[in-house]
Amino acid sequence: QPTPQLRALRRLALEAARHAQHAEVALWAASHRADLAPFEREAPPRGEWEASVARRRAMVGEGATTFLDDIVGALSELAQDAGAPAGWPAYPPADGDASVADFAQGLLLEGAADAGSLQAKHALLLYFLLDLGLPAGSPPFESLVARLLLPAAFVLDVRAYFWLDDDREESLDAAAATLPLAASPA
Repeated sequence: QPTPQLRALRRLALEAARHAQHAEVALWAASHRADLAPFEREAPPRGEWEASVARRRAMVGEGATTFLDDIVGALSELAQDAGAPAGWPAYPPADGDASVADFAQGLLLEGAADAGSLQAKHALLLYFLLDLGLPAGSPPFESLVARLLLPAAFVLDVRAYFWLDDDREESLDAAAATLPLAASPA
């Protein structure tokens, strides 16, 4: 049984890791504020965003899940012992705010901070950016990938799965173009 001091140190280490993870993304968001603002302004209202997520879930059929649900489920499970609030993480964001900085803060300052949780948080953050309409090859997107040192194969996987989840017609073509790259990245 860990001592109270050890438990307190573990909580402190968790908080420090969360804040370090958040700081990296917050710095990126601040440096790309002008690039992100048009996407945030053009984000659909919460009701439309929820309807889009519901259509994605309906498309996969009974017994299957979307990549989005897999990420959210993994984060929820990993966060059970980390003091995250019930219903965390909410997607689309519960307050309907499409601010990248606010989404990143809510995502990175809650839940666990281990490697698996961080990878799932990064996947959800990339998913959110793609959902806002930020092009995957755009300078802000590529800058975040570089800042977080995300492996190319991981980013390709997230892009492919996002497009497979997405309910827009052109997304299937994007997924078809990305899947071979994700299967065998250079």
